[in-house]
Amino acid sequence: MRRNFIKILICCSFLLLSFQGCKEELSPLEEKGISQKMEKKLNETCGTSDLPWLKEIIVKAEEDDRSGTYQGNFMGTVYLEDYQNEPVIFVRMAMGSGGLYGYAYRCDGSRVDFDNDPSQVESFFSKMKRDQIIYTNVPAVNAD
Repeated sequence: MRRNFIKILICCSFLLLSFQGCKEELSPLEEKGISQKMEKKLNETCGTSDLPWLKEIIVKAEEDDRSGTYQGNFMGTVYLEDYQNEPVIFVRMAMGSGGLYGYAYRCDGSRVDFDNDPSQVESFFSKMKRDQIIYTNVPAVNAD
């Protein structure tokens, strides 16, 4: 009887250990909180979803959300927008800027500088749709 119990215990332990590795594989961006739908959209608009500069921002945002590592400088939302018929990723986070509203990047990670023209900046912000959220660590607010 005792021998059977030990055999059953060993078999159950083996089964439990073998099923632990059977979890769904996440893509690198999904691991960072970006949905498959948005990853697909990034692939379509940028030609890739492998954007190391964006992943770095999101890793810092996750750390900031979890532990306040960056004193709230990486709290915010990342949007996919359009500027002069070009996809632009707008990062609405201070990122240590000392008060800037956010940053606009091209898919390759280079910053959109708007030629230092306030009217271009105003035009960009007035046309922002904010309907394609790539990532956010800001809790949703009910509009009730």
